[in-house]
Amino acid sequence: MKNIHREIIKEPYFFCHRDLHTRNIMVSRKKIYFIDFQDTMKGPALYDLCSLLEDPYFSYDQNIKKEMVNFFYKKQKKLNIFNSKADLEQSYSRVTQQRLLKALGTYCGQFYIRKNSRYLIYIGATIEKLRRHLGEKSVIRMILKERYYGQ
Repeated sequence: MKNIHREIIKEPYFFCHRDLHTRNIMVSRKKIYFIDFQDTMKGPALYDLCSLLEDPYFSYDQNIKKEMVNFFYKKQKKLNIFNSKADLEQSYSRVTQQRLLKALGTYCGQFYIRKNSRYLIYIGATIEKLRRHLGEKSVIRMILKERYYGQ
């Protein structure tokens, strides 16, 4: 986790919603509204995109995700945030890992501290999404393999 953090803090920070997922987007009378702004602060450029596309509450088609990432890459060129698509993809993976670990902490905290079990059903999907973004030698991957998958 320290390595992820070390790399993420090197990136430029922007205004972020920081809790952008499908449940915080409302549509009324053909207008889109974003709600739940209490986590708003500066964050990595990809934070909201990762939060939305790797949303544990909803699974997007891989082609849609790829299209959205490509759209972001083209738009960010004006600001020159990422020098290459590979840089963006590495950042996307790191930020996704951070976001999903935060979500897992929230779900577990809701259960153990607040005795609220409604988020427990999202833990499996969150772990699966996280696993797809971990490197083969990641300590987190090894812990998941041993404790979650029992291998």
